[in-house]
Amino acid sequence: MIAPGAWLGVLGGGQLGRMFAMAAHELGYRVMVLDPDPEGGAGAAADRHLCAPLDDPAALDEMARVCAAVTVETENAPTTALERLARDVVVSRLKQRGIHPKELRTDFIGLQSLHDSASNAGQWNGPEPYEVRLRVVGLCDNERDATLLGHEVETLLCSGPAGGAGDFKAVREIIAVLSILLPRNRVTPEVVVEGY
Repeated sequence: MIAPGAWLGVLGGGQLGRMFAMAAHELGYRVMVLDPDPEGGAGAAADRHLCAPLDDPAALDEMARVCAAVTVETENAPTTALERLARDVVVSRLKQRGIHPKELRTDFIGLQSLHDSASNAGQWNGPEPYEVRLRVVGLCDNERDATLLGHEVETLLCSGPAGGAGDFKAVREIIAVLSILLPRNRVTPEVVVEGY
């Protein structure tokens, strides 16, 4: 549970965002809004208004750093901004809860699988993908931390970008895992058909 006094974020700044901010204040929360409109309703009701484009990297970084959770008020939020914000909020919440995986990997499936170096460097200039899925994998020292990591990611099922179909969470002891991509020229496809 996120205790009153914490910051909640709103991506977009219309009337629903304004009503969210007012209700959050009544419950004792502080609200940060990211909206490019300096006159937006939610920004006026928020404790802090980041007046910037919805995909502004510095504004998204600040929102993820400060907010314990972020909701979306607009149906026009850029897919890559939603995924980046989801990743950064999960990583921030893990730190806040004292969960420090030995290894933590986040992947934007649908973007990094095709354009890894450009997407990691924040230099992706192609068309906005229809859907990007966030995958989070962590290696923890104990089962408790691994379970809590799974819970943090599981919250995206209800409040994360692109719905949550395909959610899979598992905690298991492992010896090692290595995910790699091989250059296409190093793979020789071969099909062998054997009779019964």
